[in-house]
Amino acid sequence: MKFLDEAQGTAVTRRTIEGTNDDGDLANLLLQAFEGDVVSKTKEIMRFIGCNFTASKLREDYPKSIEIQQLSDPTQVYSMNSKPRGTCVIFNNVNFFAKSKREGCSKKKFQWLGFHPVDILKDKTVQEMENHLEDLSKRVTGDCFVCCVLSHGNETGVNGSDDKILSIGDILSPFSGDRCQALAGKPKVFFIQACRGLAMQDKVQADDSDNSLDRIISIPIYADFLLSMSTFEGFVSCRDPEQGTWFIQSLCRQLAESCPKSEDILSILTKVNNDVGEREAFLSKDQAKRFCKESAKQSPESRFTLRKKLVFHVPE
Repeated sequence: MKFLDEAQGTAVTRRTIEGTNDDGDLANLLLQAFEGDVVSKTKEIMRFIGCNFTASKLREDYPKSIEIQQLSDPTQVYSMNSKPRGTCVIFNNVNFFAKSKREGCSKKKFQWLGFHPVDILKDKTVQEMENHLEDLSKRVTGDCFVCCVLSHGNETGVNGSDDKILSIGDILSPFSGDRCQALAGKPKVFFIQACRGLAMQDKVQADDSDNSLDRIISIPIYADFLLSMSTFEGFVSCRDPEQGTWFIQSLCRQLAESCPKSEDILSILTKVNNDVGEREAFLSKDQAKRFCKESAKQSPESRFTLRKKLVFHVPE
């Protein structure tokens, strides 16, 4: 190729190329070697040798591919190379014996992110949910596992269709490292859309002027978990009667916008926090009288034991 001819007299030699650890290192080497339109030249070479993903991460405004190096470093970012990426299960408890109906949840977003199968399980009792999670933990494969629960709930857990409560701990525990070896060292992500109490969050005025992670290791059995809940403990979770819950709306939108940019999941969830936090629910007269306020806010909450960055690259 003509661009390889330009590399003569630079740091790009057969020895240095063979000495690179991966395509991210090679991209960095090429970026430092060329002059002029370095990114375009490097992208063309990377595509020519089949490194399409790395090429797609190179942008014209990056003088050096620091981000590429980070995204390809197995010590900093979880591997997402398996095909399919992993299993996703969505519990959508719609018809409750003593509670209102909820809207369904689409599985297209997680299929788009490379998960297969994406199973939607509707109206399951607590025992049925427990049995399915236990069964999944014994047969799950891939580089990641995602579980979404859309239900009602309280401070301790979520409702089954039988109106009993499944605790958050009982949702997570089948996938701990000692019970699910297939996912040891791999990210396990749980999105919980449910109320966690009956209180309504107040609002407060704030100044927003400042805009300025091939060796064997031992890890804790509850490492590599991410639990993202739609609201803070003790408070209700808001929804729009036409569009659905604020949290799921924002999560789907932010995944769609940010995953193609290779943003990590914690950065995405931070955007979700801000997005949901900017919304305000205006209460009915009865609600305003009951809660002694005219409106309510919502703050999602995330807890994690992730050891690396989790990036859901969009499959090519």
